[in-house]
Amino acid sequence: MSRMPCSLLLCGCLQLRAQPWEPPKVLRIIREDIKEGRTAAHEKTVARLASALARNKYPANYIGLNALTGPSQAWFPESYGATSTLPGTSDAR
Repeated sequence: MSRMPCSLLLCGCLQLRAQPWEPPKVLRIIREDIKEGRTAAHEKTVARLASALARNKYPANYIGLNALTGPSQAWFPESYGATSTLPGTSDAR
């Protein structure tokens, strides 16, 4: 009986592996410059923004990236299936 969940998991993994991965058709990158000494405040703001986007079912996948060297910046790449799905366009839902 314990073999059945493992078999289902293996089948699910094989199905995911069988599907080809495609890069997003549209990649929007939002860049933010963080002022010196304001990193903690920026992190709090971004955390509140992320929870608000999740509550409102934001229509894109995104990830936050912080620079380790050079200017203090945060980048937020977002992927979309088409330009018409970008927030702010006339066809966006």
